[in-house]
Amino acid sequence: MPPTPRSRRSSAGQATPLVAVALLLAAAVVVALVAGGGRALDGARARTAADAAALAGAAEGPEAARRLAAANGATVVSLSLEGPEVVVEVQVGGVRARARARREGTWCGSEPRGGAGISYTRPPCPSSPG
Repeated sequence: MPPTPRSRRSSAGQATPLVAVALLLAAAVVVALVAGGGRALDGARARTAADAAALAGAAEGPEAARRLAAANGATVVSLSLEGPEVVVEVQVGGVRARARARREGTWCGSEPRGGAGISYTRPPCPSSPG
């Protein structure tokens, strides 16, 4: 039996709203993926910057740590010297990362001084007693 004109009219145009809803859902998924990907990228950059800054801080002092963090696009949130370890926390975007590095050997001088060029040597500095 052929469809009646009335049944054709009742199903006409149903695909348009369905396609529109599907496109809106797809757009929402893309936006969520981009936002999540940006945060993941910031996290990876923050971890890299924290690691590099901690190593530079252990080898050359706090100023080198700050310089290397900035070169990696990060802001130093905190930097502390805990005995032979340097602990650095940095921020990239809204993501923070923390890294720790241990220096071996000695600093020339008693401890790093803020901003002063401190050289790191192993074995100890020639001017060290013993």
